[in-house]
Amino acid sequence: VFQEEYGKGRFAELLAEIGKDTRAKILTPAAVGVPDGIIYAGELDQIQNTINCFLGEKIDGLIIIPINYGDEESAARLATEIYRALRIPVYTYVWPDAPIESDGRRLSDNECGILPMRQHMRVVMGKNPGYFPFCDIGSEKFCGAWENFIRICSGICTMRNIRLLELGAAETTFYEIEGEPDDLRRRFGFRSESQDIW
Repeated sequence: VFQEEYGKGRFAELLAEIGKDTRAKILTPAAVGVPDGIIYAGELDQIQNTINCFLGEKIDGLIIIPINYGDEESAARLATEIYRALRIPVYTYVWPDAPIESDGRRLSDNECGILPMRQHMRVVMGKNPGYFPFCDIGSEKFCGAWENFIRICSGICTMRNIRLLELGAAETTFYEIEGEPDDLRRRFGFRSESQDIW
């Protein structure tokens, strides 16, 4: 509906900005052959292929970005399936729209698109998705929000691979404060192994 090349350029700018962070491996729908990594509304095969890819990689966090108006159903389906399978943070981000051109044309409508997208995601997911503050790519506010997002994802990655060692019986107060180990295993998928230390 609006200037397609402008949206693609802004998305590429975003990927370049977050790609500077050496702590993160950035995965987009381009990994399954989606041109420019952008899924258009109604492309059900692309959505399912992306879901399968993200689940296979066991991603630690998901950011969904509206580049235009009308992506809410696709976004909600992607977010819901990923969240229910991996229990990871799902965020949305929108950059400010471009100013209206001198001839009255608008290059983008992502500011309008974020409202129905978040509403649809909230209804389908059963919870509010997280969100980056309304700010431009590369701004100080954006960099702070990205840093927080990376910290959350790093924590999830660590918890998936953490190893805890218990020698001997724990005091009763340990269980009261830290939580019953069986409950932790059930809630977080911890695996328990016994080793003969002798």
